[in-house]
Amino acid sequence: MERSSKRSSDRVPFAAVTPTARAGPVLLGTEVPTPLVAAVALGGAALGLRAIKKVFDTPSRTYDGQNVGKEYDAWTREGILEHYWGEHIHLGYYTEEEQAAGYKKKDFIQAKHDFVDRMIQFAGVSNPGSILDVGCGIGGTTRMLASRFPGAKVAGITLSPNQVMDALKMDYPDNSFDVVWACESGEHMPDKGAYVREMVRVLKPGGTLVIATWCQREVTPANPFTASDKERLQFLYDEWAHPYFISKEEYGRLVQPHLWYKCARDGVTLERFHRAFVDGLVQYGMIRAVKKKAAA
Repeated sequence: MERSSKRSSDRVPFAAVTPTARAGPVLLGTEVPTPLVAAVALGGAALGLRAIKKVFDTPSRTYDGQNVGKEYDAWTREGILEHYWGEHIHLGYYTEEEQAAGYKKKDFIQAKHDFVDRMIQFAGVSNPGSILDVGCGIGGTTRMLASRFPGAKVAGITLSPNQVMDALKMDYPDNSFDVVWACESGEHMPDKGAYVREMVRVLKPGGTLVIATWCQREVTPANPFTASDKERLQFLYDEWAHPYFISKEEYGRLVQPHLWYKCARDGVTLERFHRAFVDGLVQYGMIRAVKKKAAA
């Protein structure tokens, strides 16, 4: 995907559904005592709540090796992502002051623009000649990068079934880009090592790799995953078609043979991600690395 014109967002109408009234319970034609009616109603409500909870506790998009792009394509066709997320299908940036004041008070679209600017600042790039956006989705961030760096040639690739390219087997030659940018694509990759190696391969010596991605916490013999930890992570994988996470420390180990790097942790997320983030099970990693130049 080369930089392109701004796309418009379709708005999806939502209709409220009103349940039809139903007759109360009867016992063989006799009048039902009021307390029994109330008990039956409460029991029915409890069953209904349990049924609703089960629906929301049952993940619906278990990763199968093929469905990441298909799910994103479906959301795009339905207009869901653009309706709620705008052109940037990633999380937003909130200062400590904005979080303290209530992050919901900040415009979500603006928060995502701020995120891209913060990621650019973290990357430490100023005048690149070429940028590759790995996992560009509908191209919102790709276009924003093109506007921030008007002198750069900006390209993007996506996991869509109609994809331009597979991020694990790119057609670009070695040493092609000054900057390789990967915002919330690593969590979708079934082989994190191949993902990093391929981005390093197409990065020019002296070029910058910057990754922002969801991570799990580092697992050590002294701090292993509990059964509850594993169950919670599996839900997050299966709800968002993620194969698995790794820790930000593991990303550091993957890039270390090839690059000088720096890691950071930041982020706010959706409800279940937020709970996992608050207690440290899930982390948001941002990794900046510079490709080593060949020895003279």
